[in-house]
Amino acid sequence: MKIKYHFLILSITAFSIMFAATSYFVNSSIENDIVDISSLRNTLLSIFALVGTALILGIFYVSKRISKPLESLIKSCNDVDPENLHPIHVTSGSEFAGIENSFNKLIGKVILNEQHLENIGGELVSQKDQIESQNTSISNQLQISKITSHELNQFKHALDSSSIVMIIDTNGTICHVNNRFCSLSHYTRDELIGENHMIFNSGYHTDEFFKGMMETISSGNVWRGDVQNKTKDGSLYWIDVTMTPMFDSDGNPETYIVIGNDITSRKIQEEQIRMIQREIIKRKKDLELKNKTLDKELLTITKLEKQKEEFTSMMTHEFKTPLTPILSWADLLASEILGDMNEKQLKAVSKINVNALRLLHLITDVLDVHKLELSQLTYNKIKCNSKELVDELIENYSIVLNDNSVRFIHSDIESIPLHTDSSRIQQVLRIFITNALDFVPKENGTIELKVETKDDSIIFSVTDNGIGISEIDQKQLFRKFYQADTSATRKHGGSGLGLSVAKGIAQGLGGEIGVSSTLNHGSTFFVKLPINIEIIAQQ
Repeated sequence: MKIKYHFLILSITAFSIMFAATSYFVNSSIENDIVDISSLRNTLLSIFALVGTALILGIFYVSKRISKPLESLIKSCNDVDPENLHPIHVTSGSEFAGIENSFNKLIGKVILNEQHLENIGGELVSQKDQIESQNTSISNQLQISKITSHELNQFKHALDSSSIVMIIDTNGTICHVNNRFCSLSHYTRDELIGENHMIFNSGYHTDEFFKGMMETISSGNVWRGDVQNKTKDGSLYWIDVTMTPMFDSDGNPETYIVIGNDITSRKIQEEQIRMIQREIIKRKKDLELKNKTLDKELLTITKLEKQKEEFTSMMTHEFKTPLTPILSWADLLASEILGDMNEKQLKAVSKINVNALRLLHLITDVLDVHKLELSQLTYNKIKCNSKELVDELIENYSIVLNDNSVRFIHSDIESIPLHTDSSRIQQVLRIFITNALDFVPKENGTIELKVETKDDSIIFSVTDNGIGISEIDQKQLFRKFYQADTSATRKHGGSGLGLSVAKGIAQGLGGEIGVSSTLNHGSTFFVKLPINIEIIAQQ
């Protein structure tokens, strides 16, 4: 606005001078009655020249007023650093002040936009990091999935290579079969998919058999058993089946996996064995009949009896062999070395251990009876003492003792030096304790183990508060297979071999065995052995 005022004032001034000069000159000419056109023209030209010069000077002045602020504005703009924007300042009139304000507003908006872009850039970097992290996680999961898929494929390959596999739904419809199943059943996969599993029914099993099978798996449990099936051409085969339910997200059975193996040959062999057994039984009866009349047959039967004893010895040894790893694994499980177990599992392992020990002891008794009959039972006499012997017995037999609610007393055991077979003495005491455990009351049952000396002998005794033994039965107790009460034996268990073995061991060690009992007032079994002081002194 100031520039406009400068132009206006300059123009008015020039025209005022020109008008004043012209008026003055005309008036002077009129007053002097001098009218010279030529002179007037020159005068007017001079006036206009002066006025033009004044206008040029004014224009030059105004242009300076305009160009100087513009140069300052251009310089300020050129001095602006794109990396460090800041407002500019131009000293000028209000016209350039407006341009300055507008430019500074533009710079402010640029600064705000740059800040916004920086914020967006930061967010993009953060999102990029998150995406890269997610990509890494997805990549790891894919790698794990590949490994898991590979392992599952290997497992499936191993399973398909070793077993027959079939999958059925809850209606019994076949959803999958592997090549081994197709090969065994003589059906193609296309012929089986969509069919009911009863297509294999041979008619051997009853409806109750299949009903029990379906009830078991439909309740979420695993079913195991031997099943006779029929092939496409009508031939029969046997498989040992394990049916395992697979559950949906709600925990209900959705499909059932059937895994089995062809046991047709085994079943045929079992049938042949049964036929042989029936034949053996028949022949045995024939021999028994002939034995009554023929002495020659009696000799043959005696020979067969000896062979039977040898066979028994061999078989008991074969039965004993697998018990060792069973007991070892049971001990490992009970010690929780292989992993933590709950109370129910520990009780189950304890049951396995206890019953395995009982079976092992029974087999040992059978072997020892046989060895005693053949006078082949050996003894390893060494220097030992009574306290260590009893402590070792209790430690090794703690599983059985802890499995019962009976109170076991064994305090104040004297440390008496001995020269004997400590393992055989422990075997005798174990037989005494096992018998006591079977006949003491379940509530308030008590068993006491004592060690005492008398003259040159040491006496190990086991006393219980059980049902007691009559005097008549006490005379027969140490005979092989003798049972004081067969009904009690069936109730409590026992083979009738233990005490006969204990007697044989006691006699083999140069001692004696005995019992003291009153009916309904408990019993005391004892073994009395020489201390062998001279041998101990020499050692």
